[in-house]
Amino acid sequence: MAARSGLARFAISIQQALAGKSNPVISQSMTHQMLTVHKGNSGLGLGLDGSGKTLRFSHGGRDEGFDAFMMAYAESRQGVVIMINANDNSGAANRMVNAVRRDYNWPDQP
Repeated sequence: MAARSGLARFAISIQQALAGKSNPVISQSMTHQMLTVHKGNSGLGLGLDGSGKTLRFSHGGRDEGFDAFMMAYAESRQGVVIMINANDNSGAANRMVNAVRRDYNWPDQP
């Protein structure tokens, strides 16, 4: 539970810093750099997709026995964190993200 909530708090802190809210960890300037494409579809440590109101950032990870994925919109308070106790190449995490997008009517549903 702590890892999942920590990853969610990280996403929220990026959203808050971008909005100009006080953030002791990430400055608004650093947040802009993180959310600017530097190479391919990547910012500083984050995958980026969309633009304007649909700009979203993501980060995933894998270790033996678990997969993790975080995706959130930069300008809204929408986002999702998924952690599963398996190394799953079936696309289950992507299906879960798409179900959340659909159920909550996110603006750029696939």
